Amino acid sequence: MAPFGRSTIRKFQADVSDLSKLAAHNYEDILQCIIPCIEGLLPSPHNETILDLLYIIAYWHSLAKLRTHTDSSLKEFRQLTTALGEHLRYFADETCQHFQTFETDKEYQARNRAATRRVTKSTSNLPIAVNNASEPTLVRPEVPEPPDLQTPHETQAPFTKGGKRPKTFNISTPKAHFYPDYPDQIEIHGTTDSLSTKLVGIFCCSYFFALIYFNQGESRHSRLKSQNNRTNYNNATPQIIGIDVRQAVHVRMTHELSELERMTEHSLVVEPQEANPEVTHGYRIAAEERPSNRENLPEFLHQHQGDAAVIVRVHSFLFILLSTKLVELYPSSKSSSPCTEAWHYFSR
Repeated sequence: MAPFGRSTIRKFQADVSDLSKLAAHNYEDILQCIIPCIEGLLPSPHNETILDLLYIIAYWHSLAKLRTHTDSSLKEFRQLTTALGEHLRYFADETCQHFQTFETDKEYQARNRAATRRVTKSTSNLPIAVNNASEPTLVRPEVPEPPDLQTPHETQAPFTKGGKRPKTFNISTPKAHFYPDYPDQIEIHGTTDSLSTKLVGIFCCSYFFALIYFNQGESRHSRLKSQNNRTNYNNATPQIIGIDVRQAVHVRMTHELSELERMTEHSLVVEPQEANPEVTHGYRIAAEERPSNRENLPEFLHQHQGDAAVIVRVHSFLFILLSTKLVELYPSSKSSSPCTEAWHYFSR
């Protein structure tokens, strides 16, 4: 299967069943490509049943990832969820009964390695009996072997296919139990692109004046990996603990500094009714001295040259202004009063 685009559908390995640690985009790519790959591999009617089920799953997945939902789309989503449940139960109860499936080679090898480790560990913990006449020998107590752990859906038939266990489709899982809740949760909390489980379980508490952070979400491993890269990889656990403690102390110090700055700013704030305008504005200009309130006297006289009241008022203003200026220029003059001089000036 060739890739599509740079990040839409990535390249698969030779065997999809041997893939491990699959991410969400891996499952999505497999779901988008699996229908043309298995079409015609199984006899009828099982072929049509599986293709219909895969199409419904792909359709349901597209509606679950939809970033905008309406009442009509949610109604269709609920109907499709009901159809998905019916097809899954029919596949588990009817289709799977006609096929014998076993665990993959990778699962079989991993199970054998785990069984070998258990046997080796139990043998190394056996007590040693010392005999003076002979060499030490291992004492093997008679312990009944534990029953073989199997899921309820795994049959108790003897191993076949070289010792591989039979594997059947199990519908009794939490994921299959929760998928009918998707339409209601989208209607209540919004679309799935606005929610994330990466930060689930983050909270902080104060313990002896130190902030301790707990993160049980999916992004917890990324934090541990970043802390592990800062160690020398020699007994890294105590070093990671020390890094985490130092980070908590830094967070506490940052929190205390921000609180101190907030309290300081609050103490320096002046109430509006007690504020001094000279302090808040820097300087103040009287209303009569502002440039917006000034009047060009020649233009004003030209506009009101026929108005007698304006002419009288202007002459009175000029009379007072000239009298004031004469007093400032000739303060010791006693020949006549400044008003008399001004009157002679305007009487010419």
